[in-house]
Amino acid sequence: MKLIEVVTKPVEGQMMGTSGLRKKVAEVTTTPNYLENFVDAIFRAVNIKTPVPGTTWVCGGDGRYLNKTCLEIIVRIAAAWGVKKMIIGRDGHLSTPAASNLILSLIHISQ
Repeated sequence: MKLIEVVTKPVEGQMMGTSGLRKKVAEVTTTPNYLENFVDAIFRAVNIKTPVPGTTWVCGGDGRYLNKTCLEIIVRIAAAWGVKKMIIGRDGHLSTPAASNLILSLIHISQ
């Protein structure tokens, strides 16, 4: 996979919702690099300059608008950050409670 560096700038009002990205589809699709900025900010926030070996990232959505497209972008960005393993819900569907259960299970297994 060829790595492409894209220079972007923060998007006004962009913030995490209680269970993920919560914005109108029109805003996400018409603002250049909106999703890319959001996802990159998550990786920067957890400061994973070098991913911890054996870590697993959990990702999914509720299946509404652009779910598959967004997940494809997220996986590419995760790979660029060096993430080696991700759990993604079937067809990208993964509710917040299901994601929480997976994360807690992964924490329990690693202890």
